[in-house]
Amino acid sequence: MTATSTPPIPSELALEQQHLSGTIISMLQQIDAWEDRSRNVGADLETSLTLADTAEEHAALLSVHVHEPYFGSLKVRIGGREQTLYVGKIAHRDLKGPYSITSWESEVGSLFYSHALDWTTPRGLKGTIQRRRQLDVWKKTLHGLTDLYDASTGGDTGARETVLLQRLSEASRSGMRDVVETLQPEQNDIMRAPAGTAVCIQGAAGSGKTTIGFHRLAWLAHSERGPHQARPSHTLVLMPNQVLAHYASRVLPSLNLQGVVVTTPETWALGFLGLEKMEVTDRTLTLLLQDRDNTRRRAAWRRAKALGDLRMFAVVRSHLHTRLQTNLERLTYQGSVEVQRSGRSKAITLALSNSQLQKLLTTVLERDPLEEYRPAFRAALEAELLTQARVTHDEEAVVLRQLNVEVSRLIGRVFAGMLPVTEARRLLQDETALRGAAQAHLPETMIQHLLSDPLASVAKPRRSFADVTELPLMLTVAALLDGLGKRNGHALEPYDHILLDEAQDFAPLLYALLRRAARPGHLTALGDLNQGLHGYKGPNAWAGERC
Repeated sequence: MTATSTPPIPSELALEQQHLSGTIISMLQQIDAWEDRSRNVGADLETSLTLADTAEEHAALLSVHVHEPYFGSLKVRIGGREQTLYVGKIAHRDLKGPYSITSWESEVGSLFYSHALDWTTPRGLKGTIQRRRQLDVWKKTLHGLTDLYDASTGGDTGARETVLLQRLSEASRSGMRDVVETLQPEQNDIMRAPAGTAVCIQGAAGSGKTTIGFHRLAWLAHSERGPHQARPSHTLVLMPNQVLAHYASRVLPSLNLQGVVVTTPETWALGFLGLEKMEVTDRTLTLLLQDRDNTRRRAAWRRAKALGDLRMFAVVRSHLHTRLQTNLERLTYQGSVEVQRSGRSKAITLALSNSQLQKLLTTVLERDPLEEYRPAFRAALEAELLTQARVTHDEEAVVLRQLNVEVSRLIGRVFAGMLPVTEARRLLQDETALRGAAQAHLPETMIQHLLSDPLASVAKPRRSFADVTELPLMLTVAALLDGLGKRNGHALEPYDHILLDEAQDFAPLLYALLRRAARPGHLTALGDLNQGLHGYKGPNAWAGERC
């Protein structure tokens, strides 16, 4: 009898390389299918073109990751059955084979980074981690594998730190995307803090807080976030300068975050206020760097701190109340509308006395939570006129169109001359106005700081300018009158999420305003209170920023 040799058992590395090759083939087949326009046929030409364009976008997105489809795997046991899940930077679904990839942003993807060993699937099944494996994939080739956890050999192998150090010592191949592969459990917990919760990430320079913040945006953009999902096109990222803003604009698309608005706080503020042509100055910084007189330096520091104090919101609010009530003095409303009744046109005369208008305005100004004064007063005025006219629900739209001109004229007179720049500067330059607005909210020493002029020796630009210390006050006026947020035509809507880099340089007042410009709880602040370059603007502690 002839002896037969036993076939050699493939090594783990060979098996993983075989799976990698199959995954790449599966991805290429999916890309080919998406790029084949003959397969994307709809009910009509327009639908067909839309389907084809969408498919090409998916193909372009997936093709970027063909060379490095995934970086890790999880061997799991669910309902008594073992399977291996591969974790990558983008999800891929293989309908015909075992080559699907789970996105790192998903809840299952989170298990690759955490210490947790058990979880419950959406269907209620209990799952257990049997093995976590790091895979070093580069240029379609598996260069190595490291087991981070293996239940069959005693559990945690202690290799996670080794992998991290190895990656840090290598030349970066794809910038910040590599961080996804080596997130530490603590970083993962911060990045995945509950959606809808404001987060402040405190960390020294070079600690990776900006990277973690960007990956939190990618995590929030995942469909599994449900009602808290942040659309990239409705996300705002504020960087400390244009150089870093340009860098972030190049990095974020690699995290599948196309269309994020990336700019500096000053550029965003001027753009929102419609003051793009204004020059931005920081005369306080100029004085602190150039003036050797410590008395003036202290005075400039204290005035800048006062301008950015959160209590200035109440001061501006009080100032606007006085201005609006003064503008409304002696104003009345008179007008008429026509409605069709029993086939005939009927004229209805409408009138509101000054006391009635004052009552409407007071109701609007005292609302809690606050509503934007201009649209809220208009809505209250229109509601009162509709009630007076006794029109039916079907007649309301017609009547409102007839009221539009006269109502707009009255609104224009009530809010006459109230622009963010002029009101902020009127408040600061008129001692009577400032004292009247601030006496119930600020101590006398702070009022004195605001009335002082320690920057008199610092030259002003020849053309119109806005100082960085004034911008929060201007934005406060805009917020109270019309609101803050992302402009959508003539309307404003809250940003899905806002990220602040170097947040230690944001005045508490500006921080509060940006919080109002986003959905509740959708703000991430990254910074280091120990290294603020502009301490005269920033907060003294994160606790006051409601993180």
